[in-house]
Amino acid sequence: MRSVSLFVLSAVLLSAQSFQGSLRGRVVDPNGASVPVAKITIVDEGTSISRSTLTSNEGEYTFASLTPATYSVLAETPGFKRLERKGVVVSTQSSVTVDLALEIGQVTEQIKVRNHLTHPRVRRIIVSMEAPKTLMEAIKYFSDPDRTLQFFVAYRWPKGVECPYCEAKEPMFLATRRIWKCRKCRKQFSVKIGTIFNESPIGLDKWMTAAWLIANCKNGVSSYEIARDLGVTQKTAWFMLQRLRLALQDDDGGKLSGEVEVDETFIGGKARNMHVEKRKRRITGTGTKDKTAVIGIIERGGRVRAAVVPNRRKSALQHQVRKHVQAGSALYTDALLSYEGLAGEYAHQVIDHAVSYVDGAVHTNTLENFWSLLKRGIAGTYVSVEPFHLFRYLDEQAFRYNERELNDSQRFSIVCKRIAGRRLTWNKLTGKEPTPTE
Repeated sequence: MRSVSLFVLSAVLLSAQSFQGSLRGRVVDPNGASVPVAKITIVDEGTSISRSTLTSNEGEYTFASLTPATYSVLAETPGFKRLERKGVVVSTQSSVTVDLALEIGQVTEQIKVRNHLTHPRVRRIIVSMEAPKTLMEAIKYFSDPDRTLQFFVAYRWPKGVECPYCEAKEPMFLATRRIWKCRKCRKQFSVKIGTIFNESPIGLDKWMTAAWLIANCKNGVSSYEIARDLGVTQKTAWFMLQRLRLALQDDDGGKLSGEVEVDETFIGGKARNMHVEKRKRRITGTGTKDKTAVIGIIERGGRVRAAVVPNRRKSALQHQVRKHVQAGSALYTDALLSYEGLAGEYAHQVIDHAVSYVDGAVHTNTLENFWSLLKRGIAGTYVSVEPFHLFRYLDEQAFRYNERELNDSQRFSIVCKRIAGRRLTWNKLTGKEPTPTE
């Protein structure tokens, strides 16, 4: 009798499972990178019954044993727009895949801030803050030091404030100084520690305004303009901008593919614009001898990479191509002989500018557009850039070009997320930092 009951129960369970389906997928950001710990909620559109889960480190999620129905899939995580996909049909014994691509930021971005500021004077926690959308709104928004601190804490420690020395949780907040004291190791620290703002006496309100300007001014912003706008010295403003350029540096994020253009250019002053004494001192040869060579690599419809190279020789240029371009991609260059020998690894085609600038799909005009933006900023805004610092200005222009489809608020949000974990000292910036052998 017992065996008969077990058989009947097993049959019922197998029958129930056979009438169910599953839903799975992957959540990625605009660059295709996985988004971990994103909250995924599915709602039965007929019964309004919901289930939730979090994505894995690979950005994947799974809902098993679903009743056949039509579902809505919602994805949300701090720093990204809330995404909803309706009308997802799960039928009997089916496995439905729904991949979700999140967009960065929101017009009214919701930033949840934990109650780490426990002093009564700063207890007015803004759980839902409307991110500024314009420069005027940003200046007003960051004029309140407590709100500015709450804003930056949400980016600096999204999972809650922790001690940077021993990683202990829930440190004491010293409201009169707007710093924390660890309950375990007893050390004090501010929100600036471990960021590009580390040990800076400049207030966060000025830092945030400078970050907004450098992220969104199409032709860049000079240190003299920042100095006038923020009420600091030109030397301070120059140091601030160089630190912010470090935050604009992009992790490579994989090699470029598809249709890729490669070109090189030279950055340097024109002899005819120099004073005769300066010309004698700086111009020691003809042509491009006293200029700095720069290579640019751009994926059509995608991102650009730019780097300073020692020269235009084959070894220097082809090293950069192999470093940044996936083998097998369509590669378009000019007729410079340094690019010869790439046809074995890429679908390499050449446009001879002595004959024409476009031959069907073969051209480097997309990269020429980037060069025009770069040189317009250097010549019109910065006027003179030392070769030692040129790579930082390349990173700045590449950032704005790569994020060109975002609005000002979204670009600013990206900068805020990259501020932590990077630091640039004055000695390192000016080449005075001793090497390990000294």
